[in-house]
Amino acid sequence: MRDSSLNTLIVENSKVHCTIIARMVQNHDDLNLVAACSNAIDANRIIKYHKIDLILLDIEMPFIDGFHLLDSLDQKIEVIIISGNSNYALKAFDYGVTDFLLKPLNIDRFNNAIVKVVIKQYMKGNKIEDDPFYIYL
Repeated sequence: MRDSSLNTLIVENSKVHCTIIARMVQNHDDLNLVAACSNAIDANRIIKYHKIDLILLDIEMPFIDGFHLLDSLDQKIEVIIISGNSNYALKAFDYGVTDFLLKPLNIDRFNNAIVKVVIKQYMKGNKIEDDPFYIYL
């Protein structure tokens, strides 16, 4: 884990999918797994007491679905939706999520989504003029 790793929360009610996602997070140099939980109620508690940079979020969960969790967030946290239902994709992007991944997860697609988050975090932390990718026209 690097100092600049993104503190990551997994919110997934399937134990099998949670385990798969956790392994992907733990094997990624840019991510630090802070916690994994199975519902939005626990997720809100974790967010309240920990600095979370990224949420890997399922939509279909007991009690409160993933969209209601997004509605309840009072801070800007990067979100990647992970769902088995592609019908949620358009609504997910209306929430401004960074990416939408369809189950079963593909490691290359997962890594590409993390790159998007890392770039967004980098851009937030640096003025555009300091960005090595900035092109002066």
